[in-house]
This record gives sequence, C-alpha cells and structure tokens, in this order.
Amino acid sequence: HQRSARVHPDRVHEADEAGRRQASDAYSALNAAHQCLREPKDRLHHLVQLERGRKPGDMQSIPDDLMLLFREVGMLLRQTETVLAQRQQASSALLKVQAMQQALPQLEQLDALQARLQERRTGLLEELRVLDNAWGTGDSTTRDRLLDQAENLYHQFGFLDRWTAQMRERMIQLTL
Repeated sequence: HQRSARVHPDRVHEADEAGRRQASDAYSALNAAHQCLREPKDRLHHLVQLERGRKPGDMQSIPDDLMLLFREVGMLLRQTETVLAQRQQASSALLKVQAMQQALPQLEQLDALQARLQERRTGLLEELRVLDNAWGTGDSTTRDRLLDQAENLYHQFGFLDRWTAQMRERMIQLTL
C-alpha cells in the first residue's frame, strides 16, 4: 500500500507525458503483482513457475475425497441442468410456477454444497499458511517437498474455484 501511494499516477499529474506514462506503467505492474499475490491459486502458480522454471504440472494423484466431491458436484449440476431445461420448456403460468417450485430444492442443495466447498477452501488456506511458515526453513529436499505440496494445493484451488463458479452460475440461472 505504501508503494502504491508512492507510484500512483495522480502524484505525477504535472509531469510530462513520458513521466505520466511511466508512473501509470509502474502502478499497473504493482497492481498486477498485488492481484497475483492476493489470490492463492495465482500465488501458487507464480511460486512454482519461479522456483521450477515451469508452470505447475498435471495433478499426479487426486485425493479420494476430492474425487467424491467431483462426482457430487457433477451430479448436482446435471440435475440442475434438467430443472433449468424443464423450466425453459414451461409455457403456461401453472407450469412456470411448478418449475419454480422444483428450483427451490435445487437452490438449497447447491447452497449446501457450495458451503462445503467453502469449508474445503478454508482448509486449503490453512494448509497454505502452514506451507508459507515452513518456506525457507529447510534444505533443498524440504523445499522440493514444499513445492510438490504447492503444486497440489494449486490444483485443488483450481478445482474448487471452477466448481464454485459453475454452481454460482446455476444458482443465478435458477433465480432468474
């Protein structure tokens, strides 16, 4: 925040065009860095790329509980798509009311599953805090293990973020 205040383009409004452009570029770069560090998935991607010189690889082993969650999310999204399709086909006012009544339990299920995804995300954030605290406190073997853990967390955040967005989109569609 201090650096942001120092390089903010409004501080150089009396400078020439090149000076204003330079300040704007510096502020944009600082803002992009802040955004990257603020989002856990982006931060983990950046860390792995800096340390290993490559993007995170594919997930080698998907935890069983994550696979079960994937199945549950997929089934609920398919059920929701069916409800949305039925609602789309409703032509009379009575059929539209019935379709809306069918949408309410779907909304409740989506909301409950989204809460569970948020709990899982909170757990991942705690794992990330532990990783952050352990970073720099060991030899290269420890660092490699932490980087493997960082890649794993990156993938899990990716799954959760994608599922949350898909569920949020379906919830919005159900309420329209």
